[in-house]
Amino acid sequence: MKTSALLLSLIWILGSISISVSDQRCSRIVSLAPSITETLFELDLGSSIVGRTRYCLYPPLARKIPEIGGFLDTNLESIAATRPSIAILLKEQGELAVKLEALHIPTVIVDQRSVKGILDSISTIGRECHQEARATALRRKLEGSITTIQNQVAGITPKRAFVSVGRVAENGKLTSIFVAGSDGFYSDILKLAGGENANKGTTVTLPTVSPEGIIALNPDVIFEIVTEPGAESLSDSYLEALWHAIPGISNVPVFILRADYVGIPGPRFPLLLADIAARLHPEVKKIS
Repeated sequence: MKTSALLLSLIWILGSISISVSDQRCSRIVSLAPSITETLFELDLGSSIVGRTRYCLYPPLARKIPEIGGFLDTNLESIAATRPSIAILLKEQGELAVKLEALHIPTVIVDQRSVKGILDSISTIGRECHQEARATALRRKLEGSITTIQNQVAGITPKRAFVSVGRVAENGKLTSIFVAGSDGFYSDILKLAGGENANKGTTVTLPTVSPEGIIALNPDVIFEIVTEPGAESLSDSYLEALWHAIPGISNVPVFILRADYVGIPGPRFPLLLADIAARLHPEVKKIS
């Protein structure tokens, strides 16, 4: 283990000799999450990314950047081979950050588990990579999008919404549902869009609920976030039928959201905010 770590460290150190100290900080960036990659491109730092996860597919130019593994199976050798000057990670990847620091690869950790966290991460990355002006402009633009939608739904009675981020079905019936907790990104989006999370449990303490649990929550609206691999084979009508097969839920509107941005808590979150606001409150003719 020690020999392997030493070898990786030497790969990075030797490969980095040609990088000038003055522009080393963000000259060669490894991005370890799709939301981070999108943020970097928005800050005009896309050309500085030398490594990204296999899930970093937006914008299309990101697909040309070498892969360094996934979220849970990140390849340290591949990261070291890119000779990064910095790696940017999510808070959930703390253990990986420790391993990278051991290889003398500087890290920046951002928390994008909430809307405020996304906005703060933009400021953090802008500051670390000397793109403060672009970061400030992007943050103001996103805050303006939030204000626009909040103004449009102001005064409307909030609707109780349930957000599913995955499901298990057997013989055409739901057996368990992965639920968005009250402490995260989707709950923030619901509140900003003129709704409230019907699930008051946190993501950690209540990761799944049963169909009976859905009935007890008594939602006005159900949102199904479809992002898992292979989900393209599950039609909207099939997923809606699964929900409407639950007694007491048959008349509850079910909205299937599968755009590529719905599962990425990054700078495109206003698109999801607009989607949800328009479905929560169809009486608002235009949400944008």
